[in-house]
Amino acid sequence: MISLRNMIYRLSLIAWKYWPFGHRTKWLAQIALNARFMVGAMALIEDEQGRVLLGRHTYRTKHPWGMPGGWLKANESLSEALAREVREEIGLVVEVGEVVWIGSGYQQPRLDIVCRAKVIGGQLQPSLEISEAHYFAYDELPAGLMPDQRAIFGMLRRRGNRPGAIASTPADLDPDQGSQ
Repeated sequence: MISLRNMIYRLSLIAWKYWPFGHRTKWLAQIALNARFMVGAMALIEDEQGRVLLGRHTYRTKHPWGMPGGWLKANESLSEALAREVREEIGLVVEVGEVVWIGSGYQQPRLDIVCRAKVIGGQLQPSLEISEAHYFAYDELPAGLMPDQRAIFGMLRRRGNRPGAIASTPADLDPDQGSQ
């Protein structure tokens, strides 16, 4: 016996298949009916000694230290957004590389993506968003580092900082992170 819920679902799929109002209205309906997420991009920038570049963010009080990065804007690619954010925050020009971590599951509707980035120009300088930036060894990360980023660095160290992406939720990184 088919449930009422399944019958409504099947009818909605048939209606969707034969939607008479064009693709633009179909797209608008999808936007209206689906969840929206903010997408954050962070740059994992390492120097020749394998140290990671972290900035002291001026707008964070509890955990000011973290990777440079920010939110994607509409119609902006991940690489464009990350290159823009790094240039705005610390004055460096970077070439965006592979994705090393993807995370979701926060209380806010957001998706965070960490990519390797290689410095190809510019000069390290503070901004309104980052008051100072320094390279840190993975075993000497500063107090005040964002807890999820500390956990990401721990995961990278455990796997030998090898290429490849890790997808997880904050709870996967640390059981205490899922509640933040």
